[in-house]
Amino acid sequence: MKKIAILDCAILEGSKLSGYGSVGLVVTKWLKPFLPDVSFDTIPIAKNCLFPKVEDFDGFIVPGSEKSIYDNLPWIIELRSFLKNIKKSKKPLFGICFGHQLMADTFGGISGKSDMGYKVGVGRFSMKNNDFNAYIAHQDQVLKVPKEASVVGSADYCKNAIIEYNFPAFSCQFHPEYNHDFVSRIVAELEQETLNVDEVTRATESLEENKVQDHLFAQQAATFFKTAFGD
Repeated sequence: MKKIAILDCAILEGSKLSGYGSVGLVVTKWLKPFLPDVSFDTIPIAKNCLFPKVEDFDGFIVPGSEKSIYDNLPWIIELRSFLKNIKKSKKPLFGICFGHQLMADTFGGISGKSDMGYKVGVGRFSMKNNDFNAYIAHQDQVLKVPKEASVVGSADYCKNAIIEYNFPAFSCQFHPEYNHDFVSRIVAELEQETLNVDEVTRATESLEENKVQDHLFAQQAATFFKTAFGD
């Protein structure tokens, strides 16, 4: 059985999201139905858990985080080195939001705070002539794409939203693993500290007015891993 490590970069305890347990569990629930013969292990690296050995897993997922890639915490610095080792191993790597940004920044691009401001709620994206809604929660973006990568999906406010690499790596800015309740809780959490009244209103309206497909992008992610595994 193939094994995928989810390098959990979030700490949900003490927040309105604590009932979900971990982002690793959320990612597993989203993707496992499309990779039933693959085991998923969550490694809570943001809680200073030891990083796994690259050779112990067949693939890797780096999901979102409350932190920014430029916070330069010890686990983020170590994660950059770990990503380079994954690249050397030629094992498949999939990134979401924070993971999307960190991958681009580590592999020769630039990620940072966007002048578009904090975006949370539902956004409209396009990939290969296919338009779809997706959940979003970020203020950072990929500002410059690495030379070894190409953009295959975008949004009006985020031109580098989906990136493919010329090695087994793939990433997206939006959150395909989230659901309506999860993002609503993020809005409530950010309302207390980060978002202004207008941003809260836009986020709430976008959630009320737009439907997001269940298990969004899971088939694409599963196909990416299956192809890399040679299935």
